[in-house]
Amino acid sequence: AGRIDPGFIARHLNALVAGDAPSARVQQEAAAAMLPPVTDEPWTALTGFRANADASRQIEVEIAGRPYLVELEPSGPDRGCVAELGFERVVFLDGEAWAFGTPRAAQAAGNAGGDGAILSPMPGRVIAVAVQAGEAVKKGQRLIVVEAMKMEMALVAPFDGTMAELRAQAGAQVTEGMLLARIEKA
Repeated sequence: AGRIDPGFIARHLNALVAGDAPSARVQQEAAAAMLPPVTDEPWTALTGFRANADASRQIEVEIAGRPYLVELEPSGPDRGCVAELGFERVVFLDGEAWAFGTPRAAQAAGNAGGDGAILSPMPGRVIAVAVQAGEAVKKGQRLIVVEAMKMEMALVAPFDGTMAELRAQAGAQVTEGMLLARIEKA
């Protein structure tokens, strides 16, 4: 209708651009796409298997550069379109496109200071949690200690801020790259 002007994008930005975080549906789609296809082979039939416990439905996935721990719904996601574009996988859903994949090793090593995500650098057991949710922290402050094979790794605050999210509990088993905490900048 020719009703476009230089202020159009600014006025309709929320409708034209995806938000900062993927929706729960996008997270479900990306997590489900991380699983191998279901076949008659024993290796895929046991997806989520844990000895002496119910099968795990939690999938770790990185979406748009941020790690998420997604609990898959029993019914499964609403099947959007998942495409592989070069080295990236992308979920297309509700007019939005979200790149996703396995959490990066650099973030798992605790170098994800930019977004405040504190990830487990290795599979092991949390032996100490020195902070509480909502507590103010200083750059370099010891937050969580993870132990594996008699080796301890202290995870420290990458910058001054507040513990916005704390998932780690002393005695809990963790996997490499698992989100343990998130810090919001002061």
